[in-house]
Amino acid sequence: LLHCTNLKPTHRTLDYGCGLARLAIPLSGFLDPENGSYCGVDTDAACIERNRRVFAGHPNFRFEHVNIFSKMYNRAGDDFDILLEQEFGGPFDLAFLFSVFTHILPEHCDVMLRFLRSQLRGGGEVFSSWFLLNDETERAIESGYAHRNFASRHGAARIDNPEVPEGAVAYYESDVLERFARAGLTNVRVHYGHWRGCEDSWIWQDIIVASP
Repeated sequence: LLHCTNLKPTHRTLDYGCGLARLAIPLSGFLDPENGSYCGVDTDAACIERNRRVFAGHPNFRFEHVNIFSKMYNRAGDDFDILLEQEFGGPFDLAFLFSVFTHILPEHCDVMLRFLRSQLRGGGEVFSSWFLLNDETERAIESGYAHRNFASRHGAARIDNPEVPEGAVAYYESDVLERFARAGLTNVRVHYGHWRGCEDSWIWQDIIVASP
């Protein structure tokens, strides 16, 4: 994270899709308890309750449940549009989304990006992971080097399993960059992962770091 972003101990951070607080654990020893803060958000209410108990001794750490539909984690949830009405204590200096866009379908992608832009303060950053499709990826899939082939189409994206479309979602890189621009996130840096069979990368999924 320090290699890709401007993360500082005094930053206010948003971790969307926090799960069982994988990122909160190292950040609890990095963020300044007086000036830095962390907000973890997830659609899984059980994870949020567990995290609140575990981090009860860290007053600058909070966890919020967002009741958005997920076929895998929250089948009773509401439509994605409610995300634009949520308040999580922003604005934030840095928003993290690990393995979130890899489970978001294209009909919801723009809403998520607009939400993230609304949560950032000036100069803030979004760090998100993706499965990006481009010429290199297509060649790796066709040759059998890639670890996933995303054989089915779902609108503007490709998916692994039509029975559970959110299970693994890949986007065309050119489409993603256009979506970021429409959301007002125009300063974009891409770091490619080794899911495509390229072992010289330090990350599994592709990473996009973006700011206004």
